[in-house]
Amino acid sequence: MKWCDYCGAQLPDNASSCYVCGHRFDQAMYPVNTQNSLPGQMPNSSSGSAVKGTLSIVFGVLSLLLFIGIVPLSILMFADKNRTVDSSFTYATVLYSVGAFAGLFLGIISIVLGVSGRNSARRRNARSGASTAGMICGIVGTVFNCLHVFGVCSVGIVYALYQAS
Repeated sequence: MKWCDYCGAQLPDNASSCYVCGHRFDQAMYPVNTQNSLPGQMPNSSSGSAVKGTLSIVFGVLSLLLFIGIVPLSILMFADKNRTVDSSFTYATVLYSVGAFAGLFLGIISIVLGVSGRNSARRRNARSGASTAGMICGIVGTVFNCLHVFGVCSVGIVYALYQAS
């Protein structure tokens, strides 16, 4: 079954015009809704934009988790009693910097996938909620991980000054 996009009448698949309102179904001028959605509803998103939206959410959440988890892990690494102060500081700094740059990278990937998924969904007049949510997670993760990267650079400068004196 198909639906007339103008009046919402349910029509047989082989109808060339709407028997209720009389509109002809010329594909260029009068597109027919062949989706399983009702007239006036947006069709389901395509698989491509849905996959991009899901991946965008996954990468955005991973970016946020790296932001949240990297500081406690670095503090635990620095507070390890089995290591000297210099080796603890080195391990903590390496862990902190790897986590900060990985979170920044994942956040940027999340933003790119979110924007791409939203554009794909909009071209098809489909829903783009997952892509938008992933893009927002990616933006927040990227901003916070930029702060981490700034912290890594600051710690490196302070440590270099400490070693020089």
